Amino acid sequence: MARDVRPWAPGDGYLYDLEVQLVDPAGALVDSYHQSVGVRTVEVRDTEFLINGEPFRFTGFGMHEDHPTLGKGHNDAFLVQDFALLSWIGANSFRTSHYPYSEDVLDLADSRGIVVIDETAQAVHAQAIHELVARDKNHPCVVLWSIANEPESETAEAEDYFRPLFDVARAADPTRPVGFVNVMLAPHEYGADTLPGLHGVAPQPWTEEYQVEYLAMNHRVFDRLDAVVGEHVWNFADFATTPGIMRVGGNKKGVFTRDRSPKAAAFALRRRWRECGAGVRVLTER
Repeated sequence: MARDVRPWAPGDGYLYDLEVQLVDPAGALVDSYHQSVGVRTVEVRDTEFLINGEPFRFTGFGMHEDHPTLGKGHNDAFLVQDFALLSWIGANSFRTSHYPYSEDVLDLADSRGIVVIDETAQAVHAQAIHELVARDKNHPCVVLWSIANEPESETAEAEDYFRPLFDVARAADPTRPVGFVNVMLAPHEYGADTLPGLHGVAPQPWTEEYQVEYLAMNHRVFDRLDAVVGEHVWNFADFATTPGIMRVGGNKKGVFTRDRSPKAAAFALRRRWRECGAGVRVLTER
C-alpha cells in the first residue's frame, strides 16, 4: 500500500470518492458516476486474521434483517438504531446471516468502519456466489465471503460438493478469505435462548443469568486459544421463526429483544468488549 494512501480500517471508515466520467469525442461530459472506495488489505497468516497488516479480532454478532413491525425487510431508521447499538456494545463486526443484506447496510458499514462477513444463501449455489461477489466486491467493509450456513460438512460427499464452490468464490475474488458457518453441535457461533425478564438464583436455562454464564464460559475457552480470532454471538436480537415446540415466540437467542431492549447479556458483552477491552479494537464514537 502506498504511503500517501489513507487506509480504510476497523473503526475508521475512511473512503475516497472515485468519479468515472463518460465524455464524447469533443471532450464534453456526457455522464458521470461516483463510487466510494476504501483501500485496505486482508490476509490470513498462521492463526491471525490481518487487516492492513495488523491482527484483527472480531467482536459482534450474527444478525438478521428482522423487526417486530416490519418483519424481514430493510428500513433505514432501524438500520441506524442497530448500528448505534453495535457501537454502544463495542462490536466491530457482524455477519449477514443467512443472505446478502440491502446495499444500504454495506454503505453504512463502509462509512462507519464496521467489518462485515458477507453470507449468501445456498439455493442455486454457484450462481448465488457469483452474484454476491459481483455486487459487494467493492465494499471495503466486506473481509470474508461466507458461502453456506450450517451445512452438513463432515463427510467426503460434503467435501466434494463444497470444494468447487470454494474455487468459484476464490476465482471471483482472490483477495478475500472464504468460509462457512458450521452446523449446530459442531464448533460454531454460540448463543443461548433467553426469555427477557426471566431470572433465577441459579442460572437455569432460559433465564438471563444462564445466558450470561453461557457466554462467559465460551469466552474463557476462546481466551485460551490463539487460533480463535474473534467472537460472533448468535444472535444480535431475538427474531421471528416458524412456530415449533422448541420456540417460544420466535428465536430468543438475541442479547437484545426483538424491539432492541438490552438483556443482561448485552451489558456483560459491553463490559468485555468495550470497558475491559478483551484485546479488541472497538468502534470510534461518531
